[in-house]
Amino acid sequence: MSSTTQQGRMKAQDLPEGFRARLEARFGLDLAGATDLAGGASPGPVFVAEDAAGRPVLGKVCPLDAPYGSADLLLHETQVSRALPAVDAVPAFLGGGVHQGYRYLLREFVPGTQPAAPWDERVFRTCFHTLGSLSQSLQGVRPPSVPTVAESSNSIRSTWQHLPSLEGSVDPWWLQEWVSGLAADAVAQVQGADLCHWDIRSDNLVCTADRVLVVDWGQAKMGAPWIDRALLFLDAATNGADLDLAAFFARSGLPARAVLSLFAAVGMSYEVKAACADNDFALRMRPSYQRWAAGCRAAMTTIRDAGSA
Repeated sequence: MSSTTQQGRMKAQDLPEGFRARLEARFGLDLAGATDLAGGASPGPVFVAEDAAGRPVLGKVCPLDAPYGSADLLLHETQVSRALPAVDAVPAFLGGGVHQGYRYLLREFVPGTQPAAPWDERVFRTCFHTLGSLSQSLQGVRPPSVPTVAESSNSIRSTWQHLPSLEGSVDPWWLQEWVSGLAADAVAQVQGADLCHWDIRSDNLVCTADRVLVVDWGQAKMGAPWIDRALLFLDAATNGADLDLAAFFARSGLPARAVLSLFAAVGMSYEVKAACADNDFALRMRPSYQRWAAGCRAAMTTIRDAGSA
């Protein structure tokens, strides 16, 4: 996120006086001096404000009647954030709730930078190691009402199955029988009882001099413990990296068949979404769908080149 507010998004200072007074009194926040941040799709403000001790706090606020289920997404992130362990890889949860028609989440704000594209080898390896350690810390963490990847992701369950009917409108590479065979195995491969972030990419990582933080847990699901590290690998394959990704994967310990199955189903689903875009939102997203599908193809080719599959 940057320090410039998203066009059209409410600012912290524009929140109702009673709501601001509630946060200021309960958490000691200085909302009059808050800095609004850009990024994300929330219609409500995302800001950084100091508490009474001068510590920076990040706040997210969303109207309960916001479109696209935004308030439910923030509730989900709040429930997950409250359950996360106190480890260096996640920001500390400070509070959350509902007041005067707005849902809010407050957490520790840690200044840092997001990894740049292409990925620097040292940064990538550090992030990969952090996700591995975090996965161990998350064993046994069971936030309320978190769905599994297998039951809640249409990209894994069904969307990819429409691809054969779109021949002529999609990249023919995805129509190969071995690719659809992998996709058909994805539901079984992603099964697991571990909490996964499920939205790992450079935008959701904050790097400081001595730690990496995983932020924005609104998409979290339960699944296999390797999923988040696989998604980091996918981000590097999509955006580029200054290291030999095939050699890295071969030594990563990631389960090749399972990762290939995940990327096959997701990549085929992005191809379907790009080919079937028929509304303003989908049409705006089509270049991203196409880029993400190309990233999945690149990642799968890299894994096969690694000789791990």
